[in-house]
Amino acid sequence: MVFYVDPKIGGPSNETFNVVPMNPSVAEFWRTNVSEHVYQALKENTERQVGFLICPLYDNVNTTRPHGFIVSVHVRIRPRGATGGEVILGISGFLPNPPKAMSEADEFEISIKDESEVQIEMTGSGFVTGTLKGNRSEDYERVEYRFFTTLMVDGIVVSRCRDEGLRLTQFKKSVRGNDDSPGLLFSQRLGGCLYHPLNVVPMSSKAIYECKTKLENPILGYLKSTNLLNKKPIPDGETPPRYVQFRYIRIPASNYSYVDTSLIVVYSDKFSTRPAGFFFRCTSGPLVVVDNLYIPN
Repeated sequence: MVFYVDPKIGGPSNETFNVVPMNPSVAEFWRTNVSEHVYQALKENTERQVGFLICPLYDNVNTTRPHGFIVSVHVRIRPRGATGGEVILGISGFLPNPPKAMSEADEFEISIKDESEVQIEMTGSGFVTGTLKGNRSEDYERVEYRFFTTLMVDGIVVSRCRDEGLRLTQFKKSVRGNDDSPGLLFSQRLGGCLYHPLNVVPMSSKAIYECKTKLENPILGYLKSTNLLNKKPIPDGETPPRYVQFRYIRIPASNYSYVDTSLIVVYSDKFSTRPAGFFFRCTSGPLVVVDNLYIPN
């Protein structure tokens, strides 16, 4: 992966047969289609920063070599107060990673968008196609990626999972909290097609239980424990502001805390309306709140 992500990504570092788990053709594709694009975008302006979300996928818990990578990369203008943060370059997709004995990987599914296209993508809903083998030998042929921010102000969750992609899927109702099967933080209809009659409650009862115990409870616990620690100090002699800027929204100038959730919804085929499972990772700044959680459905 050249100069942004080590080519030894994935797998235990002490395994002698796991020296470079990336197929050479994958490493070359990464260099020319990810690293070089990111480098050029950063070189044009020193006020830019890059963020990576890379999810190695394994056949089972004992596998040391990833069979593929889900990738999401964004180059943004470095925020300065209430300004900045705009996306300049977006790269997302799925990269298969066959054994080194195979000279070429399967067809790559990756999207590279410039500034104008990124803004459209950030307000829409896309999915990455390609066969993914996930936990328990399930075949995933469709993947949807989402990013949520859950915000708590003065002990109350005021922003229910603000999602950057709202088109075509059930996320539109789930995020706004006005669907007929709401959860505590996440809807029980998470994923799936918006108006499909067979897609009533795509989350199984076991998935709902695991979501509440392994995802929602840790998020709420973190929000409540840090809520009173994040009040910004007001300089002497200044009138307290009525609102502060948080990301792209204005909130009351009070105690607040937040958790960012990256969610990958996987489907068994390109036409499924019911998700086969969910991958979660939750952070708050540099802190990991929920680390790499998979919930089958």
